[in-house]
Amino acid sequence: MFIKTISKSLLIFLVIGFFVSITTEKIIAQAGYTAVPTVDLVLDVRMQSLGNSFVSFYGKEGAVEINPASIGSSQDLRINFTKREWQFFSENDPFKVYQFGVEYGIEKWGISYQGRQLVFPDSPFRSGDEIEYYHNLSVSFNNQKGLSVGLGFNYIRSDLGETISVTGLEDMEANAFSADFGFQYQKQIQSETEWRFTPSIGSSITDFGTRVKYSGQEQGDPLPMRFRTGVGLSADFDKSWNDFQIFNGNLAFGVSKLLVTVEFDENSNRKTFGPFESLLRSWGTFETVDPNTGRSTKYSFGEQLIFHSGLELNFLESFSFRLGYQDGQELNNYDTIRTIGIGVDLYYISIDYINSKQLADDYKGRNTPMNGDFLQLTGRIPLDGKSPKSLLRLFFD
Repeated sequence: MFIKTISKSLLIFLVIGFFVSITTEKIIAQAGYTAVPTVDLVLDVRMQSLGNSFVSFYGKEGAVEINPASIGSSQDLRINFTKREWQFFSENDPFKVYQFGVEYGIEKWGISYQGRQLVFPDSPFRSGDEIEYYHNLSVSFNNQKGLSVGLGFNYIRSDLGETISVTGLEDMEANAFSADFGFQYQKQIQSETEWRFTPSIGSSITDFGTRVKYSGQEQGDPLPMRFRTGVGLSADFDKSWNDFQIFNGNLAFGVSKLLVTVEFDENSNRKTFGPFESLLRSWGTFETVDPNTGRSTKYSFGEQLIFHSGLELNFLESFSFRLGYQDGQELNNYDTIRTIGIGVDLYYISIDYINSKQLADDYKGRNTPMNGDFLQLTGRIPLDGKSPKSLLRLFFD
């Protein structure tokens, strides 16, 4: 029993270490100081293929992960599903993340639900009870004059199993609550030609919430609260073929920053802060301490920023080609990715694909949630009584 308990504790240590380091030797990135880092992963295939840059676009599917104001008011029920899988212990021992979402709009309002679950790998050293998941419920309001605002609420549950303490066995369990806020503004410009242009701007703060405290922790660790802001431009060609718009293009640029504040004393013991203090304190220099060497490194405000850019070309409202780039710089080089994606949208069902590559040397060739090829399925059910547009009708009508 004692040996089994020691094995469980060792596994818990490895799991925590895994999420701190995100499968790399370099564990001084800002994300390494937060709890439940899988919450911060943008799993929507379309958003990732655009470098997570579409913080200013209204009504774009999947954008709720980066800005709750993005939820559209289209009166159809949209259901999406995606999955990520990566190895840590062995090739036959993967971590899995499942995400399921539902979205619906009515008049000026939009509402969405999203659930995510992390499944730990099978192991003889585990109790089998380890699990992490979160639920998100978000609403948006659009005044139909260009302004959209959004609010989301999150519940996070993390259970890492049992560990040994001075009082015996303790369950490594924690619960946390957080909120998302966002706004967007768009202004359509009608030119004298056949083109319409719509510039946009948007900002959001996600996972503004309580610290995550496991058993025995006095202060806990902060959630990966993130600030995002960006601009975008949509170009629509006002010509159609069989009632389908021939071309639409979207271009976006943005920046994001983890709102994480950590202070160290002379013994390298760290102090964390709640969401309000972090929001006020996290705009200055960020200091990291390498736990292996004790060496301290300071990063300026500019060096903490992550830069996002994305380009999307849509043809006949059904076929999409996407490019994205995300630059995390030295501090957050885990987030540096280059992406290419395609999408096929037949209304009732759409399929999105992405090839994502992490560019930092620490992650090239590694198996992570950010490296690889991923698919996402989205289904739509019309609830407004109108016959939806789909290229399928050209074949079956």
